[in-house]
Amino acid sequence: MSLDPTAGIDLDFTSYVEGRQGDFATRVEGGVPSYAFSLDWTIRRQLDKVAPLRWLAEALAASVVPYQRALQESRAVAVGPGQFPQVHAMGVSCAERLGIGIPQIFIVQDPITNGFTYATGEVDQVIVLTSGLVEATTESQLHTVIGHECGHIHNRHVIYNTVWEVLTNGLARTMLHKMLRIIGRSSTVIAIIEMLFNAGTSLLLSRWHRCAEITCDRAGLICAGDIEASRSLHGVLAAGHLGDMEGFSSDAYAEQMKTHSKSAARAMELFNTHPLGPQRVQAVEAFFDCDILPEWRPELRAGTMRPKDDVDSEIEGMFL
Repeated sequence: MSLDPTAGIDLDFTSYVEGRQGDFATRVEGGVPSYAFSLDWTIRRQLDKVAPLRWLAEALAASVVPYQRALQESRAVAVGPGQFPQVHAMGVSCAERLGIGIPQIFIVQDPITNGFTYATGEVDQVIVLTSGLVEATTESQLHTVIGHECGHIHNRHVIYNTVWEVLTNGLARTMLHKMLRIIGRSSTVIAIIEMLFNAGTSLLLSRWHRCAEITCDRAGLICAGDIEASRSLHGVLAAGHLGDMEGFSSDAYAEQMKTHSKSAARAMELFNTHPLGPQRVQAVEAFFDCDILPEWRPELRAGTMRPKDDVDSEIEGMFL
């Protein structure tokens, strides 16, 4: 009898990597995960055809990500095995579930409930969570948020997300101007981006951004595996701590769309970067019945599942 605890275990790393790649290959085609919202990638292909925008997006991400990492290291708490280990474990769990590298998570002092991601492929990945978000969410809701942010990495959203931040966020634009001066580059890149913005690219980017959020809400559900957390999370994002108090109803919150859909204010959605909270609740509920979900979370299979094309078509109807 062998006393070697590794006897019978294949320790060949190459075989392990090939096995992992083979497993994910059945669920990721052409770089697109099977759970991705179809309209997300339809618009993304349109954006990819705007060559100057794509080139600028890649150049910006390559410059902004290292700068953001350094910035967060100077002002935030870096999560790790010895620092908020429960949050770090959520990041590891999400990365393993989706098949991406483990991101560096930072928690920054900010009462606003927010989370955002900077990344260049799988080389340098940074997720920033505000203290307001961490304090307002339950463990399962926070796991869902981290899964959502990992979804942006998994779906390669972060390149265009960086452009959007520069286009719409005054602080981000100011920071980029300063960074360009520090590294000795001209601000011409900003002028070119603003030209594209004024030419109407912003509306297309806005619509894509809303669709990308639907994709990543699905990633959040896949990572945390908790539909109730996915539903109630949007109450927290809309109402802070109140969204997780006894008496908050995700069903009633989703029903708000019936009134809103008849309002003239609906046109303002065209300029939103995120879907409305009630829309997101409805969308994640629809995906919970999608036949793609069991590919990623087999234990969530429940009864008859709907074809993904039908689910995506229903969700597309929610958008202007």
